[in-house]
Amino acid sequence: MRKVRQREFQVTEGKGRIVVEIDYRAILQADLSPELKAGSHLALRGVSVFEFESGAIVRLTDYS
Repeated sequence: MRKVRQREFQVTEGKGRIVVEIDYRAILQADLSPELKAGSHLALRGVSVFEFESGAIVRLTDYS
């Protein structure tokens, strides 16, 4: 059984950056806290912002 799934559902490009909206789901393999135990389902939505200069990535910022 696959424990992690990440899906990009929106990609926006412009002004030297690419913004990727991500849907992330996982089943925890270890306890992270009293509330987040192994076997719990984790679901997050996030955004990754890639900034470019001269064709190279100069900054990657993730928000979730």
